[in-house]
Amino acid sequence: MAEDVDRWHTAAELCDYLAISDNTMQRWISGRGLPVHRVGRALRFKFSEIDEWVRSVNDSKHLSNGDSEGGPVNPMTATAKQILIYNAQITGGGLLIPESQVIANLMLAGVHDDPNEWKKTIREDNVLQKRSWRSADRMAGLIRNRLLLLDTEGWRMISRGSAEVRIQMVLGAALLHSRLLRDFLVEIVWAKHRRFEKSLEIQDWTVFFAECVHRDPTLADLSPSTVKKVREVAFRVLAEAGIVPSVRSLRVAPISITLTVAAYFEARSHLDIIHAIDPMQVGTR
Repeated sequence: MAEDVDRWHTAAELCDYLAISDNTMQRWISGRGLPVHRVGRALRFKFSEIDEWVRSVNDSKHLSNGDSEGGPVNPMTATAKQILIYNAQITGGGLLIPESQVIANLMLAGVHDDPNEWKKTIREDNVLQKRSWRSADRMAGLIRNRLLLLDTEGWRMISRGSAEVRIQMVLGAALLHSRLLRDFLVEIVWAKHRRFEKSLEIQDWTVFFAECVHRDPTLADLSPSTVKKVREVAFRVLAEAGIVPSVRSLRVAPISITLTVAAYFEARSHLDIIHAIDPMQVGTR
C-alpha cells in the first residue's frame, strides 16, 4: 500500500478526477497554475497537490463575477472562477450525506490535517466502505473540499445534528462548493415554483446549461457524457435534499430551512445559501 500513498497520476486520470477535458487541462496548466510535473514528454500529477490547489482557489477572497475576459489572466482568480463557480466536480456524487457525516467526524478529529493519517484512514481503513481506494479517494476528496468551506461548528452540526439539520448543512456546503448547483436552484427550480409550474423537466436543465456555457465557455469542453452525469447528479441532489420526491418524480416541493442552519449561514454572511435552500426566508428574518 505504501507505493499508493501519493502515486503519480496520468493526464487521463487527472481529467477523470476533475471531470474536465484534455483541452481544459492544458489551458489550466499553461495559464492558471494547475500543478504538473513533466517526465520527458509525459505529464504526471499528484492528487495531493491538486487537492491543495483546489482548496487554495476555493479560499481565494478576491472573486468577482464581473471580471473582464480580456487582458492578462490572473491564474488564481481565473481558476477560482471556473472551479468554485462553475465546476463539474459534482460528478463525484450527490449530497453523500452518510459519507459526509463520516468525513465531518474525521475533520473534527483533525485527521485531514495529517496527509498520511488521512490516506491511511480513507484507503486502508476504508471508512467510506468503497470497493476501491481510488473511489474512496475521489469521494473523500470531494466531501473534504465541500466541508472545508464550512468551519468546526458546521462540521459539528453535520456530525451531531438532527437528520434535517445534517441534510441542510451538507446541502449548504455543496452549494458553496458549486455555483452551478446554486444557480440551478435559484434560477430554475425556485423560479419555476414562483410561476406555479409544479414540475421540472429535463429540458429545464438543457436550457440552463446552455446559458451557463455563455457565462463560462470552459463548460463547452465537457464531454456529452460528463454533461449528462452533471445533470443526473444535480437532480439527485434535489431528491436527497427533499426538494423533489425522487429523480423519477420531479414535482417541486419547497423545504423550510431550520432556524439553526439559517442562523449558521446568516452569521457568516451567506445569505445566498439561505436563499438557495429556502427563498422564502430572505427578507423575513
